[in-house]
Amino acid sequence: MPYDKEQVLVLVKAAPNWSSTFKEYQICTAGISEDGSWRRLYPFPEEVMLKKDIRVWDLIEVETTKPIRDPRPESREIRAESICKVGRIEDRKERRNNLEKIMEISLDIPMSEKRSMMLVKPEIA
Repeated sequence: MPYDKEQVLVLVKAAPNWSSTFKEYQICTAGISEDGSWRRLYPFPEEVMLKKDIRVWDLIEVETTKPIRDPRPESREIRAESICKVGRIEDRKERRNNLEKIMEISLDIPMSEKRSMMLVKPEIA
């Protein structure tokens, strides 16, 4: 399967979980791509995360491909050895601007697109 290079801004890192498939700890990692689409990146070994010091708000470049067995539109299988940190967002205003670009005001559109990841900021009337 062909892999493409993508830049992803890391927004979410879960606690490490043991993977019986990969025989090592994996960290569920998610972020947004350059076009503003959500990305669920796996397998993301804890060892790689620690070695390359990947943190929330880091911009990484990684080779990704659409997985065969995962129908969720944001899921991407990665080549862990291709992960490279290329930047970091430190400025709070810039962080907020990045989040505002991906905020949804309701679940209607994400659910109709069968997305499993979203950031919702409901409007309160």
